[in-house]
Amino acid sequence: MNAKYSVLTYTSVIMAMVCWSLSFIWYKQAFVFYKPITVIFLRLLIAVPLLFVLSWATGKSVLVQKGHLPWFLLIGFFEPFLYFMGESYGVRLLTSTTASVVISTVPLFAPLAAVIFYRERFTLINYIGLVISFTGVTMILTAEGGFVLDQITGVLLMLVAVFSAIAYSVFVKRLMGLYSALTIVAYQSLFGLLLFLPFFLFSDLSHFLKVQNSMESWLPILKLGVFASSIAFILFVFSIKNLGIARTNVFVNLIPVLTAMFSFLFLHENFPFIKIIGIIIVVTGLIFSQIYRQDAGLLEKRK
Repeated sequence: MNAKYSVLTYTSVIMAMVCWSLSFIWYKQAFVFYKPITVIFLRLLIAVPLLFVLSWATGKSVLVQKGHLPWFLLIGFFEPFLYFMGESYGVRLLTSTTASVVISTVPLFAPLAAVIFYRERFTLINYIGLVISFTGVTMILTAEGGFVLDQITGVLLMLVAVFSAIAYSVFVKRLMGLYSALTIVAYQSLFGLLLFLPFFLFSDLSHFLKVQNSMESWLPILKLGVFASSIAFILFVFSIKNLGIARTNVFVNLIPVLTAMFSFLFLHENFPFIKIIGIIIVVTGLIFSQIYRQDAGLLEKRK
């Protein structure tokens, strides 16, 4: 990889992390106007046609075998449907920083799926990484007022998203060798959109029609659909192609740090000393476990 191409690759992966970090901020901004299901539905409504157009424009086939549609439906159920359900409702109850910290533990739990489905070994380093990171999460929750009901519920909802991402990573491997990553994400997002449709129609539509729609209310949703669900993914896939999965996934550890910075700048989130130390401990645990992981390539980041 020449120097110019190397700079482009690293810039791409960092920009992807920036987009995904900002998504926690955009959620908060969108929730001022809309309910979670509305935000997710509109986000996917923007992202799905964009993903299919990008897939077609880059020469990727948008046709899939009929027999594979149930697999696309299955991965669409886990992500984006179940993942976004947990994430969006969890973000409502937690600060953006805490939500991103919990989501960042996905690579720590990924080896559990490898143990269950692929009989791979869960190493001592994996256990140590889990303990270190959850010590940090505990410190962050303590700094934000302790383990009150909303905090606990929010963390549990974020863990639904975490384990949905892990289940997704297990089943999506059946399609990886058959279709491009862009085609897979386009179809899983389409099925996710269809799964959200009845919830939007029967739960949120009446509220959506009452909201006075404006550029201020739509802007964070546009950002979620265009940047977090589309452009960030393209940049991430480009980075994986040139850096490999393991090296690219190391950059995922930047997400809670970047989210903390953006939360401070845009949401004026409070950061007492214990919370800062907690974030550092969580990221340390993530890096510590990923450096020594034997299964570094099991899980890829998705938005």
